[in-house]
Amino acid sequence: MKKITSAVSLSIVVLLASACSSSGSDSDSDTTNGTTGSSTEGDAGESNTDTSGSGEGENTGGTTGTGSTDDGASDQGSTTSSSTAGSSASGDNTAFGNISATYSGLSDEADWSASFFSSATPFPISALEQEYISVPTDSCSLADTSIPGFDPDDFGDVDIDNLPFVPETVSAGEVITVTSPAGTYASLKEQSVFGFQIYQTDDGEPIAGPIPENLVLDIPGAAGGFPAFSDVSFPYAAPLEFTQSGSEITWTNSGEPGSSISIIMSAIPDGNLLQQLSIECDLIDDGSHQISADLLSADNVEFPLFSGERFITRVVQVGGSALILQASSDGFLNR
Repeated sequence: MKKITSAVSLSIVVLLASACSSSGSDSDSDTTNGTTGSSTEGDAGESNTDTSGSGEGENTGGTTGTGSTDDGASDQGSTTSSSTAGSSASGDNTAFGNISATYSGLSDEADWSASFFSSATPFPISALEQEYISVPTDSCSLADTSIPGFDPDDFGDVDIDNLPFVPETVSAGEVITVTSPAGTYASLKEQSVFGFQIYQTDDGEPIAGPIPENLVLDIPGAAGGFPAFSDVSFPYAAPLEFTQSGSEITWTNSGEPGSSISIIMSAIPDGNLLQQLSIECDLIDDGSHQISADLLSADNVEFPLFSGERFITRVVQVGGSALILQASSDGFLNR
């Protein structure tokens, strides 16, 4: 999956700076998909069009979301489209934003970031879905890597050439407010980096503790920039704990539509740090997976290093603007 983090937002800024002189992108570029399925949210107060589809290995289920838009310069309209992995919402867009939250159980902290973009060339929502969303394959494979589990795609190395338009960062207002049932949870403040706008907590500092459930986003919007979105439900990626019995890995499934699990089990044969083997799994979040005995016995080594993460990506589309909402939480193996 394309995971957006604070550091990645800065990478996007650098990529955009290099792409600003281009009038378009290579339509023949390959699109790299990630490991996160999707579901979506609409607007409870507006006309909702909910389209759903299924793909191989997809978690299915309906989602009822909330969210509305208001733009100080122009109204985005009253139609909210939403999609699940394997299908696309309809209509062209001229703006999109991404808001991400990543919880680390090791540090017991959550990182938040956001960026917003506009395009002079209208683009379909499928262009974003192809870049950021895919249905998990529910399979594992063996990888020979120099760094365990390192894949630029997993860490949000966004390739602007994969998008059929050249986006430009824009403002979405001064502060994005994240609210929990207990009150204000986080404030993502607009910051300028090399003349581009990104949103972070104060000084980019993480927020202590797990990310709570039932978070709601409010984006004030900016005239000439990204429009206002209100009462947008943010997906919840519950913290994880894995257990292993032989070749079976188990965990508590989230029950969230579109949730997926990434597992990496690594080994360092003969203590050679330059030659590392990894079993990498891209799984449906259904609570268990049986890893083949052939993989576990590859090269006659054990795989003592373990990491796992839950991903949920949703796309909310209102009028000509779309939001990519990404939540993730890592987990540990209870040995």
